[in-house]
Amino acid sequence: MINEDLIRILRIPYFSEKASFLMKKYNTVVFVVRKDATKIMIKKIIYNFFKINVVDVNIINIKNRSNFKKNNRSIFFKSWKKAYITLKPGQKLKFIGGWQK
Repeated sequence: MINEDLIRILRIPYFSEKASFLMKKYNTVVFVVRKDATKIMIKKIIYNFFKINVVDVNIINIKNRSNFKKNNRSIFFKSWKKAYITLKPGQKLKFIGGWQK
């Protein structure tokens, strides 16, 4: 049985042009994860929850930044963490794979 705290580490899948390129070429999926997540935790979650073998996990910290000013006030974005998860060749996550005709 999977611990509920482990499931909450994976927040949402992250979609961008780079993420879709990596998904097609290198079979890599990108997730927004909690700040206290580690590579080992992410690997265990993907294996236990989705029953998929993980080849590699890379984590990137996105730092705080101010994007623009509105009415003489800067808008700040909080820091967050993103994980690049490389899956074994031939395997896909079901919610990302799409429909097959």
